[in-house]
Amino acid sequence: MIELVDLICLFYHEARNVRHPIKAGKLSNNSKYNKLTHLSKNRNQAWKDMSRIREKSLQLHTAIEIKDAFQNEFDLSIEDLLQLYRKPCWKHSLYGGNKWAPICMKLLKLTSIFDSIDEKQRCFSINEIKAMEHNTGRVSIKLEDLKNSLL
Repeated sequence: MIELVDLICLFYHEARNVRHPIKAGKLSNNSKYNKLTHLSKNRNQAWKDMSRIREKSLQLHTAIEIKDAFQNEFDLSIEDLLQLYRKPCWKHSLYGGNKWAPICMKLLKLTSIFDSIDEKQRCFSINEIKAMEHNTGRVSIKLEDLKNSLL
């Protein structure tokens, strides 16, 4: 479960970059993203700020419970993040956005089937997501860097 929790956390962590299109005036309905924009601008500090929700989620037993815990924490679902990542305001952005949309689709699919598949299929799906590319590299590298920042 820890890898699923970390992946879900990463998607909310990355969504904190919504502050950039908001600041540029490219995105309306800013209040919807308040809890994301209140995370630290510093990526390592933002990851530390999210430690409470990660720890809470590790105590849960199903992917749906984990998904719901993050949704309750940020008042946004993973589906909402997918819609956010698909918005045209991210075009040519160095942060967040469009490159995260296909990765988010895979995460949504994984969370919907996670509890009904065996460990081998879970590992395969998680590794598939970690191998995907975003703006600055692979998901696995970004996740590993953030986890190392806690050491």
